[in-house]
Amino acid sequence: MNLFAITALLSYRKKYYRISAIIAGIGTSAGPLMVFLSACLTLAYGYHSITKGKRLQDIVKSTAFSFISLSGILVFMLYQGIVFGTPFAFIDAQDAWGTVTLSHRLWNIITLYPIFGGGYGEFFRSLIFCQPTDKNPQVSVEDIFNTVSILIAIYSTFILFKARQFLYYIYSVFVISGYIWFLGSIQGTISTFRLLYVDVPIFIASGILFCKSQTRVTNYSILLFSTMALILQSAFFVSGYWAF
Repeated sequence: MNLFAITALLSYRKKYYRISAIIAGIGTSAGPLMVFLSACLTLAYGYHSITKGKRLQDIVKSTAFSFISLSGILVFMLYQGIVFGTPFAFIDAQDAWGTVTLSHRLWNIITLYPIFGGGYGEFFRSLIFCQPTDKNPQVSVEDIFNTVSILIAIYSTFILFKARQFLYYIYSVFVISGYIWFLGSIQGTISTFRLLYVDVPIFIASGILFCKSQTRVTNYSILLFSTMALILQSAFFVSGYWAF
Protein backbone atom coordinates (compact mmCIF):
# COMPACT_ATOMS: atom_id res chain seq x y z
CA MET A 1 0.00 0.00 0.00
CA ASN A 2 2.85 2.38 0.77
CA LEU A 3 4.37 1.71 -2.65
CA PHE A 4 1.03 2.39 -4.36
CA ALA A 5 0.56 5.58 -2.33
CA ILE A 6 3.99 7.02 -3.19
CA THR A 7 3.71 6.04 -6.87
CA ALA A 8 0.20 7.48 -7.23
CA LEU A 9 1.20 10.76 -5.60
CA LEU A 10 4.33 11.02 -7.74
CA SER A 11 2.33 10.31 -10.92
CA TYR A 12 -0.17 13.01 -9.99
CA ARG A 13 2.60 15.54 -9.36
CA LYS A 14 3.97 14.76 -12.82
CA LYS A 15 0.43 15.34 -14.22
CA TYR A 16 -0.03 11.71 -15.22
CA TYR A 17 -3.59 11.89 -13.93
CA ARG A 18 -4.94 8.73 -15.54
CA ILE A 19 -1.99 6.66 -14.36
CA SER A 20 -2.35 8.14 -10.87
CA ALA A 21 -6.04 7.16 -10.75
CA ILE A 22 -5.30 3.63 -12.00
CA ILE A 23 -2.53 3.10 -9.43
CA ALA A 24 -4.74 4.36 -6.61
CA GLY A 25 -7.56 2.09 -7.83
CA ILE A 26 -5.30 -0.96 -7.78
CA GLY A 27 -4.12 0.11 -4.35
CA THR A 28 -7.64 0.08 -2.93
CA SER A 29 -7.83 -3.62 -3.76
CA ALA A 30 -4.85 -4.11 -1.40
CA GLY A 31 -6.53 -2.46 1.57
CA PRO A 32 -9.44 -0.14 2.47
CA LEU A 33 -7.03 2.43 3.96
CA MET A 34 -6.07 3.37 0.40
CA VAL A 35 -9.47 5.08 0.15
CA PHE A 36 -7.82 8.03 1.96
CA LEU A 37 -5.41 8.40 -0.95
CA SER A 38 -8.22 8.14 -3.52
CA ALA A 39 -10.24 10.80 -1.71
CA CYS A 40 -7.24 13.14 -1.58
CA LEU A 41 -6.41 12.71 -5.27
CA THR A 42 -10.07 13.11 -6.28
CA LEU A 43 -10.36 16.38 -4.35
CA ALA A 44 -7.13 17.67 -5.86
CA TYR A 45 -8.14 16.65 -9.38
CA GLY A 46 -11.63 18.12 -8.96
CA TYR A 47 -10.18 21.43 -7.78
CA HIS A 48 -7.68 21.45 -10.65
CA SER A 49 -10.42 20.72 -13.18
CA ILE A 50 -12.93 23.29 -11.90
CA THR A 51 -10.36 26.09 -12.12
CA LYS A 52 -10.24 25.55 -15.88
CA GLY A 53 -13.82 26.79 -16.21
CA LYS A 54 -15.32 23.96 -18.32
CA ARG A 55 -17.75 22.88 -15.64
CA LEU A 56 -19.77 20.05 -17.26
CA GLN A 57 -16.76 18.43 -18.87
CA ASP A 58 -14.75 18.77 -15.69
CA ILE A 59 -17.51 17.20 -13.58
CA VAL A 60 -17.57 14.18 -15.90
CA LYS A 61 -13.77 13.86 -15.76
CA SER A 62 -13.70 14.23 -11.99
CA THR A 63 -16.43 11.60 -11.59
CA ALA A 64 -14.55 9.21 -13.86
CA PHE A 65 -11.33 9.88 -11.95
CA SER A 66 -13.11 9.11 -8.67
CA PHE A 67 -14.51 5.80 -9.90
CA ILE A 68 -11.17 4.71 -11.35
CA SER A 69 -9.28 5.61 -8.16
CA LEU A 70 -11.79 3.53 -6.16
CA SER A 71 -12.16 0.71 -8.70
CA GLY A 72 -10.26 -1.89 -6.68
CA ILE A 73 -12.38 -1.69 -3.55
CA LEU A 74 -15.60 -1.28 -5.58
CA VAL A 75 -14.92 -4.55 -7.42
CA PHE A 76 -13.99 -6.22 -4.14
CA MET A 77 -17.24 -5.02 -2.53
CA LEU A 78 -19.20 -6.31 -5.53
CA TYR A 79 -17.52 -9.68 -5.11
CA GLN A 80 -18.39 -9.76 -1.42
CA GLY A 81 -21.99 -8.83 -2.18
CA ILE A 82 -22.27 -11.79 -4.54
CA VAL A 83 -20.47 -14.34 -2.36
CA PHE A 84 -21.44 -13.24 1.18
CA GLY A 85 -24.64 -11.32 0.56
CA THR A 86 -23.24 -7.98 1.74
CA PRO A 87 -20.64 -5.66 0.20
CA PHE A 88 -19.48 -4.73 3.71
CA ALA A 89 -18.39 -8.22 4.81
CA PHE A 90 -14.83 -7.00 5.40
CA ILE A 91 -16.24 -4.44 7.87
CA ASP A 92 -18.82 -6.72 9.49
CA ALA A 93 -16.11 -9.31 10.15
CA GLN A 94 -14.44 -6.87 12.56
CA ASP A 95 -17.43 -7.22 14.89
CA ALA A 96 -15.86 -10.46 16.13
CA TRP A 97 -13.39 -8.28 18.07
CA GLY A 98 -16.16 -6.17 19.57
CA THR A 99 -18.06 -3.03 18.60
CA VAL A 100 -18.49 0.43 20.10
CA THR A 101 -21.16 3.09 19.60
CA LEU A 102 -20.36 6.45 18.03
CA SER A 103 -20.48 8.27 21.38
CA HIS A 104 -18.33 5.58 22.99
CA ARG A 105 -15.77 5.83 20.19
CA LEU A 106 -15.56 9.63 20.56
CA TRP A 107 -15.13 9.26 24.31
CA ASN A 108 -12.34 6.73 23.76
CA ILE A 109 -10.52 9.22 21.54
CA ILE A 110 -10.86 12.06 24.06
CA THR A 111 -9.68 9.96 27.02
CA LEU A 112 -6.99 8.09 25.03
CA TYR A 113 -8.73 4.81 25.73
CA PRO A 114 -7.89 2.07 24.86
CA ILE A 115 -4.43 3.51 24.18
CA PHE A 116 -2.19 2.11 26.94
CA GLY A 117 -5.20 1.14 29.01
CA GLY A 118 -6.70 4.62 28.94
CA GLY A 119 -5.70 7.86 30.59
CA TYR A 120 -3.04 10.43 29.82
CA GLY A 121 -0.85 9.25 32.70
CA GLU A 122 0.07 5.99 30.97
CA PHE A 123 0.52 7.85 27.71
CA PHE A 124 3.16 10.23 29.04
CA ARG A 125 4.88 7.67 31.25
CA SER A 126 5.39 5.36 28.30
CA LEU A 127 6.56 8.24 26.13
CA ILE A 128 8.87 10.09 28.54
CA PHE A 129 10.08 7.34 30.86
CA CYS A 130 9.59 4.32 28.55
CA GLN A 131 7.70 2.52 31.30
CA PRO A 132 6.01 -0.80 30.49
CA THR A 133 2.38 -0.47 29.49
CA ASP A 134 1.56 -4.17 29.49
CA LYS A 135 2.72 -7.42 31.09
CA ASN A 136 3.66 -8.56 27.59
CA PRO A 137 7.00 -6.90 26.63
CA GLN A 138 6.08 -6.94 22.96
CA VAL A 139 2.97 -4.86 23.59
CA SER A 140 4.91 -2.35 25.70
CA VAL A 141 7.54 -1.83 23.01
CA GLU A 142 4.90 -1.51 20.33
CA ASP A 143 2.90 1.00 22.39
CA ILE A 144 5.92 3.27 22.80
CA PHE A 145 6.70 3.15 19.09
CA ASN A 146 3.08 3.84 18.24
CA THR A 147 3.03 6.88 20.51
CA VAL A 148 6.10 8.42 18.94
CA SER A 149 4.96 7.50 15.41
CA ILE A 150 1.69 9.41 15.61
CA LEU A 151 3.48 12.43 17.14
CA ILE A 152 6.03 12.42 14.30
CA ALA A 153 3.20 12.09 11.77
CA ILE A 154 1.47 15.15 13.23
CA TYR A 155 4.76 17.07 13.09
CA SER A 156 5.24 15.91 9.48
CA THR A 157 1.81 17.29 8.61
CA PHE A 158 2.89 20.67 9.93
CA ILE A 159 6.06 20.48 7.79
CA LEU A 160 4.01 19.73 4.66
CA PHE A 161 1.70 22.65 5.34
CA LYS A 162 4.56 25.03 6.02
CA ALA A 163 6.26 23.92 2.79
CA ARG A 164 3.00 24.65 0.90
CA GLN A 165 2.78 21.05 -0.26
CA PHE A 166 -0.98 21.08 -0.02
CA LEU A 167 -1.62 17.82 -1.88
CA TYR A 168 0.58 15.93 0.57
CA TYR A 169 -0.76 17.98 3.47
CA ILE A 170 -4.38 17.01 2.73
CA TYR A 171 -3.36 13.40 2.29
CA SER A 172 -1.54 13.43 5.63
CA VAL A 173 -4.56 15.00 7.36
CA PHE A 174 -6.81 12.27 5.94
CA VAL A 175 -4.46 9.49 7.07
CA ILE A 176 -3.95 10.86 10.59
CA SER A 177 -7.67 11.57 10.99
CA GLY A 178 -8.38 7.97 10.00
CA TYR A 179 -5.88 6.65 12.52
CA ILE A 180 -7.29 8.81 15.30
CA TRP A 181 -10.75 7.48 14.42
CA PHE A 182 -9.45 3.91 14.59
CA LEU A 183 -7.87 4.60 17.98
CA GLY A 184 -11.36 4.82 19.46
CA SER A 185 -12.10 1.23 18.49
CA ILE A 186 -11.88 -1.81 20.71
CA GLN A 187 -8.29 -2.63 19.80
CA GLY A 188 -6.81 0.86 19.79
CA THR A 189 -3.32 1.21 18.36
CA ILE A 190 -2.60 -2.50 18.24
CA SER A 191 -4.32 -3.08 14.89
CA THR A 192 -3.77 0.29 13.25
CA PHE A 193 -0.12 1.28 13.42
CA ARG A 194 1.04 -2.20 12.51
CA LEU A 195 0.26 -1.29 8.88
CA LEU A 196 2.65 1.69 9.07
CA TYR A 197 0.54 3.46 6.45
CA VAL A 198 1.22 6.62 8.43
CA ASP A 199 4.88 6.40 7.35
CA VAL A 200 4.12 7.79 3.87
CA PRO A 201 3.52 11.42 4.95
CA ILE A 202 6.50 11.08 7.33
CA PHE A 203 8.67 9.89 4.43
CA ILE A 204 7.58 12.79 2.21
CA ALA A 205 8.11 15.37 4.96
CA SER A 206 11.59 13.94 5.58
CA GLY A 207 12.43 14.46 1.91
CA ILE A 208 11.33 18.09 2.13
CA LEU A 209 13.43 18.63 5.25
CA PHE A 210 16.41 17.00 3.56
CA CYS A 211 16.23 19.43 0.64
CA LYS A 212 15.67 22.57 2.71
CA SER A 213 17.67 22.04 5.87
CA GLN A 214 21.43 22.45 6.16
CA THR A 215 22.00 20.51 9.38
CA ARG A 216 19.51 17.71 8.54
CA VAL A 217 19.64 16.42 12.12
CA THR A 218 15.83 16.41 12.41
CA ASN A 219 15.56 14.69 9.05
CA TYR A 220 17.93 11.88 9.97
CA SER A 221 16.31 11.47 13.39
CA ILE A 222 12.87 11.02 11.85
CA LEU A 223 14.16 8.56 9.25
CA LEU A 224 16.09 6.61 11.89
CA PHE A 225 13.04 6.23 14.11
CA SER A 226 10.81 5.27 11.15
CA THR A 227 13.37 2.67 10.08
CA MET A 228 13.40 1.20 13.59
CA ALA A 229 9.58 1.12 13.59
CA LEU A 230 9.52 -0.63 10.22
CA ILE A 231 12.02 -3.25 11.39
CA LEU A 232 10.08 -3.79 14.62
CA GLN A 233 6.70 -4.19 12.95
CA SER A 234 8.16 -6.43 10.22
CA ALA A 235 9.74 -8.63 12.88
CA PHE A 236 6.37 -8.92 14.63
CA PHE A 237 4.76 -10.03 11.38
CA VAL A 238 7.49 -12.59 10.61
CA SER A 239 7.28 -14.03 14.13
CA GLY A 240 3.51 -14.54 13.79
CA TYR A 241 2.67 -11.89 16.38
CA TRP A 242 -0.44 -10.87 14.39
CA ALA A 243 -1.27 -14.31 13.03
CA PHE A 244 -4.59 -15.47 14.51
